[in-house]
Amino acid sequence: MFSKQVIVSPNIGLMVNHSAIIFRTANDYKSTITLEYSDNVNGRTGSVSPTSLLGILSIGLRAGLVVKITAEGEDEKEAVLAIAKLLSPYG
Repeated sequence: MFSKQVIVSPNIGLMVNHSAIIFRTANDYKSTITLEYSDNVNGRTGSVSPTSLLGILSIGLRAGLVVKITAEGEDEKEAVLAIAKLLSPYG
């Protein structure tokens, strides 16, 4: 199991197009991937699979949101790092 926590970058426009890129990227990997989030602004917490476009959209990703990406499987590290780069290109 490999995990990484990122803060969503303010220069990422996470509307449908960016969510679709995350969805396609997640589906390129064999590992089971989870996005966990805690939103202090509206009090929502939870986890979704980035292999579900509706799941990604339901988070309401926005700049400053903290997201923990976890994967388990043969390509777990590569999967987590690829999605982390999409959410926060500078780490």
